[in-house]
Amino acid sequence: IIHIPHTDDTQAAELIINNEIDESLDMRPRLIETVMIRAPHVTTFSGREKPYGYTDWWPISMYFNTLEEPYTDPRVRWAMAYAVDQEQLVEVGWIGAGSSTSHFYPAYPGLVAYIDSIGDILEEYNPLEVNLEKSADLMIEAGFEKDSEGFWVKDGVRPDADIWAGVPLFGDIAPITAEQLRKAGFDANHVTPPDVWDGKNDGRAMLHFFGHGGSVKDPFTTMDMYHIRNQKPTGEACGNNRPRWGNETYSEIVDDLSVLSPDDPATFDLFREAMTIWYKELPEVPLIQWHHRTPWNTTYWTGWPSPENPYNTSCWHLT
Repeated sequence: IIHIPHTDDTQAAELIINNEIDESLDMRPRLIETVMIRAPHVTTFSGREKPYGYTDWWPISMYFNTLEEPYTDPRVRWAMAYAVDQEQLVEVGWIGAGSSTSHFYPAYPGLVAYIDSIGDILEEYNPLEVNLEKSADLMIEAGFEKDSEGFWVKDGVRPDADIWAGVPLFGDIAPITAEQLRKAGFDANHVTPPDVWDGKNDGRAMLHFFGHGGSVKDPFTTMDMYHIRNQKPTGEACGNNRPRWGNETYSEIVDDLSVLSPDDPATFDLFREAMTIWYKELPEVPLIQWHHRTPWNTTYWTGWPSPENPYNTSCWHLT
């Protein structure tokens, strides 16, 4: 086994196209589609068809620092949610190779029944709805007005709406999200300072992109991330509670869930109660289901994973 340290996505693409490697780190949709076009010997979990991979356990959200103004106000958070068009992120940023999400769970079979059980809640609180009129009404209600350039201000100050999102991981969707927010009156840009990952963790980033490594079969693990005991002040590493959100009632429900078996019918009732609070508060904006788009070279090796032969070869942390 020869391991070549991964330094650049495009370099990895050239290596597998030229039959010099058998597998690489996962790639972004546009790049792996280029590989599919140029290299008939390369396949993915979904073969040579979109989404060029499989659904990972890491759905992506845009997180707020809910401890800092103006993101302490759910009205501002919802105003931004109404400005974000998740379908456009998939169609433009991901060339249609993926799917949007209204929740923070991976689209795995064990979780589907839980998501289906809150269909009415998602109708009332729908983060996939794009509605600039609702967005503007909420900002005005929260005490904002637009300045001469059309951006929201409060007491003459524009809120920090820059999105911290690393490249290349989020370089295809973060600029689109920033432009969507700008069209809704938020002075947003996609920023990638050298310490972008540190800024996400210590709370300097008022908005940032990241995923969830939590539930895969029942909802408790992800729900527990938002327990108030996991809330950290700005300046400390956020841990699993990336939005630094805290709600006592929600946390009490999670405590009640912690002593129940996942197949206890009461879990659905408690899940609904907790999710009603979560969506009303909206500590983050769910965006997309994440995919591992790993290219595999069939020149020398066969039997790579597929829907008919599902196993894991991902060669990085926690896989």
